[in-house]
Amino acid sequence: MTKTLIVCCLLGAATSVLGAEANVSNFKPASGADGIVATEGARPWESNSVKPLDLKLLFDYGRNPVTRPGGALVEYRAGMWLSAELHLIEPLTVAVQVPFTLQERGILAMQPAANQGFSTGGGIGDVRVTPRIGILRQERAWLDLAFQASLDLPTSSDNLLTTWDEPSVEGLFALGHRFYVGESDAALLVLGNVFGFTAPDRTIDGKQIGAGYGGRFGTALETGRTDLVPARIFGEIEAKTMPRSTFDDGYTPAEWRGGATWCFGPGVSFDVAAGTGINHAPGAPDWRVVSGLAYGSNSCGFAQDKRLLRERAAEAARAEKNAADEAARLAALRAAEEKAAADKAAADKAAADKAAAERLALQARDSDGDGIPDAEDNCPNVAGTVENHGCPAEQKQQVVITGTTLEILDRVHFATGKAKIEKRSFGLLDQVASVLNSHPEMGKVEVQGHTDDRGKVTTNMTLSQARADAVTRYLVGKGIAPDRLRAKGYGPHQPVDKNETPAGREANRRVQFKVLGSTVND
Repeated sequence: MTKTLIVCCLLGAATSVLGAEANVSNFKPASGADGIVATEGARPWESNSVKPLDLKLLFDYGRNPVTRPGGALVEYRAGMWLSAELHLIEPLTVAVQVPFTLQERGILAMQPAANQGFSTGGGIGDVRVTPRIGILRQERAWLDLAFQASLDLPTSSDNLLTTWDEPSVEGLFALGHRFYVGESDAALLVLGNVFGFTAPDRTIDGKQIGAGYGGRFGTALETGRTDLVPARIFGEIEAKTMPRSTFDDGYTPAEWRGGATWCFGPGVSFDVAAGTGINHAPGAPDWRVVSGLAYGSNSCGFAQDKRLLRERAAEAARAEKNAADEAARLAALRAAEEKAAADKAAADKAAADKAAAERLALQARDSDGDGIPDAEDNCPNVAGTVENHGCPAEQKQQVVITGTTLEILDRVHFATGKAKIEKRSFGLLDQVASVLNSHPEMGKVEVQGHTDDRGKVTTNMTLSQARADAVTRYLVGKGIAPDRLRAKGYGPHQPVDKNETPAGREANRRVQFKVLGSTVND
């Protein structure tokens, strides 16, 4: 809203006076603060580095700016330009320029009395409104490129040489490239403009002028200095032609200018330039002097571009280094994980190989030399017979080692419906304890309690668990470590015979021993 109000105020002040006649002033300063006197800049702006408003005040003085064979039509002209460039939506800007004629003197047929000398004081000229859009930026496309369309409104005071009595339009393409010098802030800026303009045909001193086209070329050596040394030294040349012109001395006014810029901090600059006409076509002066004061982001911003470029390059390098470091970290992490996995796999394999070798050695070992491997010998340290499972014949065995089970050849007897072990089963359980003590490699053993299906399931589950607990307590009392035993009651759920007969029910009422972890068979 603030930007819109500024534009409206400038236009409202400019259009308060209307003028007529024809604009024979060749000089129009650049609308943007990034240009060189009259050569338009081409660099698209970025919202993160540019303030919303640039202001510029410029003065120019031209000697004999309009001539013809035999003499000058205008002896001199002193003018002033007030410019405001508004940065709207990236990359769009709008510039408003209000020209003023401070003083001019000459002889023109357009005056009330033909060929009569005249001198006028101040007056407003044609206000110029210029929207510009950035198309390309050097960092991404090698060159800067922008297009702008200028509308000149017929707001000039009467009898001034800076107006058409109708609106006129100019379309312009600006190209630019900044060549940086090493790692310093110095750079060589090259700018080029091509433009075409429309204007109604008008006659001055009996001669016709109107629409045309032209171009500008400018270059500047920039240092970014903020002391007494110029921050920029520049030169430019411009020319335009009006094909329907019939001036005897040609129809293509051209001139050149050279000058310097001083910077006072990051946003204030002062320009001085001077030049001469290359020919004597109308609009090309004998000589011209220009000076200006500018404030804004683009004033003396050329050194900032290099610093910004370096910062972006450094940031990109840091990002690239960080990405490389992160990739290296992840690669090292993956390598460490792969090595750890490989080491673990190798360790597991070595442990498995060692365990297998130990199992083989254990399975083959016969400590008492009775021909029965220790893994299957109830009495591994006393020679016995195969029929008595490795124990002497006088020690009748009721327990058989069969890999994952301890098979008992008799039943564990309990009081009917109770978990009390009868004395006649103490010898059997003593042999179980002896075998477990003689074979620590058998690891943990599950003591299983089973019942027949008579009675309630819950009652049978409770009874089977109680009987398994009773056997476990007995074995612990015989020196078996508690952590090697686990009591589990299965009730009637794992029968080994039919429950329809007394013999089948008796077979289902049993205690079994299952080896849960054996270093021999694992």
